[in-house]
Amino acid sequence: MILRNIRRVTAVLIPLFVIACVSFAAGAQRRRQPQPAAPPAAGSAASQTPPAVADPKIISTPDDPPVDSGSSRSAATTSEMNEKELRQTVDKLSTLVITLSEKVNQLEERQRTLVDLERLSRAEQRADNLRAQLREVTEKEANLQARADQIEYELRPEVIEQSVAVFGSTRPELMREQRRRQLESEKARVRAQLDQLAASRARLEASIASADSIVERIRQKIDLADAQAEAAEPKPEAEANGTGTPKLPSSTSAVPPAQKDSNIPQ
Repeated sequence: MILRNIRRVTAVLIPLFVIACVSFAAGAQRRRQPQPAAPPAAGSAASQTPPAVADPKIISTPDDPPVDSGSSRSAATTSEMNEKELRQTVDKLSTLVITLSEKVNQLEERQRTLVDLERLSRAEQRADNLRAQLREVTEKEANLQARADQIEYELRPEVIEQSVAVFGSTRPELMREQRRRQLESEKARVRAQLDQLAASRARLEASIASADSIVERIRQKIDLADAQAEAAEPKPEAEANGTGTPKLPSSTSAVPPAQKDSNIPQ
């Protein structure tokens, strides 16, 4: 919202700056053109008096009043003041436009940094979720593998014989075959689940590697932007000169030793 308001103010100030420059140029052009003399008022005494025939050789006489140059000087001074004020206004507008442009650029840089930080947060959260899913898959895979190993043990003939002998039957071979088929069916089902979990684990590991690479890339981008911002900041004068603290003036006055001794009362 702040960036949008600054852009609007900049869009308003730039036309004002152009208008001020145009008016400044037009005023300077008008001041260069000669002003026409005002015609005498109708009914005045000068218009009623017939013009006297003057000698073309006489330019001026001692009795003629001196030309008053104060009005022309005041007009020139006013013109110079107006031109100076216009110039100052144009300079102020130029400085304001430059300042607003710099602020807009800074806000855009901050906005890009905030966007990168938000992307980094989402990427880190996604990587954490993928790692949690991978832990669940690994745990399920371990449990199923333990069950598969148990089924392999139970499929041994002697183990099947022991499990069937407990119940007692006139046809133990049928019971042994039934037990073996049951274990084989469970073994196939567990093996299929293990294959699915292995595929899920491989997919999650690839997704975690991709998420980690995105996180690392965004971090490098943010670190580079921070380094550029620190390099662009102006350094203090003491640090720029290579000194830790500015040198303070000495409190002792530069008085010769002889003069100091002479000020001591005898």
